[in-house]
Amino acid sequence: MNMRHFLPIIYCIFFLFCGYYPVVAQEKRSYDYAKNIFNNQQALPAEKQFALSGEAPPEVALVEVRIYDKNSLSKKNPRPLYEANWQRGLAYNQTVFYVPIGYKLKGSTEYDFVLDYFRPTSPEEVQNAKDDLMAAITAYLSQNLVPEKKKLSLAGQSGEILANLNAIVRQALLYYRSLAATPFIGFSDLVQDKLRRIEKDQIGKAQRLFVKKSKREAMNLNRQKNLDELTAMIRQEVGFLFNAGLVVRAESRTIDNVETEKTRNVLTLHGGYSGLILNEGNSEYESGFTVGLTIPFGKRDVAKPFWSRSALVAGIFLQDFTLDNDRKITGVFINLPSYLGVGYKIFPYVRLMAGGTLLKYDGDGNGLDEDVFVRPFVGLVLDIDLWFNLRK
Repeated sequence: MNMRHFLPIIYCIFFLFCGYYPVVAQEKRSYDYAKNIFNNQQALPAEKQFALSGEAPPEVALVEVRIYDKNSLSKKNPRPLYEANWQRGLAYNQTVFYVPIGYKLKGSTEYDFVLDYFRPTSPEEVQNAKDDLMAAITAYLSQNLVPEKKKLSLAGQSGEILANLNAIVRQALLYYRSLAATPFIGFSDLVQDKLRRIEKDQIGKAQRLFVKKSKREAMNLNRQKNLDELTAMIRQEVGFLFNAGLVVRAESRTIDNVETEKTRNVLTLHGGYSGLILNEGNSEYESGFTVGLTIPFGKRDVAKPFWSRSALVAGIFLQDFTLDNDRKITGVFINLPSYLGVGYKIFPYVRLMAGGTLLKYDGDGNGLDEDVFVRPFVGLVLDIDLWFNLRK
């Protein structure tokens, strides 16, 4: 291998930017409660972190912010892109809420925002909510514990019953939040195990428990026993939720079609130096200057770091190549070798790329025939961003 062809690539390393750590201050946008707008309808920051603030009346204990795609609120069970909240601390003289938004909004896009205001609950409200929930759970279990000929069964699979129980709790707590930051994630394995045991409960066990009762009486008594035990377990776990300082939603504000800042369109070109293998059998290597187009797999401020640094690269070598036997090698389409590959940004503006080069022997026609071949290449390039806007 002749290393002289790769010396320009090695020299490029000395021109890398070894440190680039911009300091970005977090912007703030104020919410006007009376007008139900952000900053007099100014666009929200795009592709950067920011914070929302607004008035926090004394009766408000929690403010929750949810961000949705435009028009998604009209759909059934919309899922927010991001949610965050502000909780009043021990300093009850706070008059302003402050919610950092850790989700970077896309530029030139519209979003829907929902701001929910929660107030503390009274002991009577907590007890009523708890009683209503347990009444709904007890009614559901009573309908789904079904006595059959030989066993006490469930109206569905135990996993399905558990999922429905979890859904009942989530629906009951839809307008409540816990100040202790203990959201309901589902009933414990103890409840699930109890449902499985009920699912396998046989009539023989009931008759052994209630030996002086008839078969039907034993089945009914065993059903009530299981229902009481299961309800007691659920009541205990539900109690933890209601003892964690609940607040209830007092008001919900929706801000539709909130615009983000316009972002510039970017066309990224690259230029650098690459080397390739021309003849694998004879270990013939060549190198030359390259120019081309870089298409990132994701924007830096929106996508995950790996994808924002990775890109599809395509371009041409600025010269033809000659083998040791003086046979000339050129490109297929524009009489210059062309390449396609992937690149990864290793430093700001500096990208390492590798892929395949499409070549053909000069003078053998212009079609894709047996004289056309592909060889691997590797290179180091600098990215150049060109900014432009598309007019409507």
